[in-house]
Amino acid sequence: MFVGHLFLLLGVFDLLLGMIGLIRFPDIYNRLHATTKIATLGAIFVLVSILIRDGFSPMGLKAVAVAVFLLLTSPVAGHMMGRAAFNIGVRPCNQTVVDVNVKCAPETYKDNEDFHEGAYVEMDPDGKDRDEEGRYDGGIMPGINKKEIKEGLTGKVSDDDEN
Repeated sequence: MFVGHLFLLLGVFDLLLGMIGLIRFPDIYNRLHATTKIATLGAIFVLVSILIRDGFSPMGLKAVAVAVFLLLTSPVAGHMMGRAAFNIGVRPCNQTVVDVNVKCAPETYKDNEDFHEGAYVEMDPDGKDRDEEGRYDGGIMPGINKKEIKEGLTGKVSDDDEN
């Protein structure tokens, strides 16, 4: 019984740390890191404690099935949400100095054939893409065409020339 309680406490502690990370981390990419840890490690520890407490009863087997499902789906879901945020132009926080995902210049910064090359690119080192208050313009990366984003998300081609 002690081991089951230990796993339960580890799971709750991991869930607590993940929730603190969700509140404290500055951007979507870091927050996704925290939430995928909650969905995998925290939940797995809690499910292992159920398995230890109930053994291989129907409840314990359900816990094993849920744990396997979480291990298979949570990392993929977190990666796909991060990739979607990257594709629509959500910028990393201001503390991000280097982006290892692209080797193209920041003005053409989007998911393209250079995405998987892994070269380092400085993210706006001189601050030229920021407004007078130091924030990025609307959270959209420079060089990303808002019309292309809308077309990519909706599948509809618009005739207006707004950018």
